[in-house]
Amino acid sequence: MPPGGKRLGGLGKNSGASGNRRRRKWRNAGALVEDAEVVVDGHLITSRMPADIPAFTRTLMDALSA
Repeated sequence: MPPGGKRLGGLGKNSGASGNRRRRKWRNAGALVEDAEVVVDGHLITSRMPADIPAFTRTLMDALSA
């Protein structure tokens, strides 16, 4: 990961041209974009899309109860 960079749950591979532009902007800003249901980077928890909400919610609840 780049120094000071953040890992982000990226947009799915089939998210179209606008998703590709956003991923490119994030990477240019120093982010590491991962195609995963949920990505945890320190205190930052991200996900890709509404279909990932159940996994995101479980991860968020685990983090809050820790």
